[in-house]
Amino acid sequence: PTRRASDLIVDFELSYWNYDFTRLDSLRRIKPQLIILHIGENVNSKMLGQDPFDAYYMQLLKYFKSDDPAVKIICTSSFWKQDRISQQIKEATEKMGCYYVKIDQLSSDSANMALGKFRNRGVAIHPSDNGMKAMADLIWRKIGAIYQTGFR
Repeated sequence: PTRRASDLIVDFELSYWNYDFTRLDSLRRIKPQLIILHIGENVNSKMLGQDPFDAYYMQLLKYFKSDDPAVKIICTSSFWKQDRISQQIKEATEKMGCYYVKIDQLSSDSANMALGKFRNRGVAIHPSDNGMKAMADLIWRKIGAIYQTGFR
């Protein structure tokens, strides 16, 4: 069975230091004009001292740009406040000429989480429908700005 893109990319988050990028070949073969890359929540911050995430994140962006340097890539911060990870994502994004959307401020409002909808707190702190809409609105704004500057 074909794995979903989210399944393929979560493996990058969990072991970015030894990730086999060819696992993403099926996504790159689609030849997208726009990629929205929302990762970071599953990165173990304890690994950042041993294996800097930003270098591997830049490799991921280079991988997606290798077939089409003009592809537009929008990268987001983590939903949760993870300053070190989000900062590394932002810096790598800027170095690679991609677009960055900060979304971690949304997690400071409990209305953006699914609190009270699930017994498991780990599940309940994930974005609610309201939080997902707020993320989508921020990303759509960035897409609109890109379009104004020549989105193909």
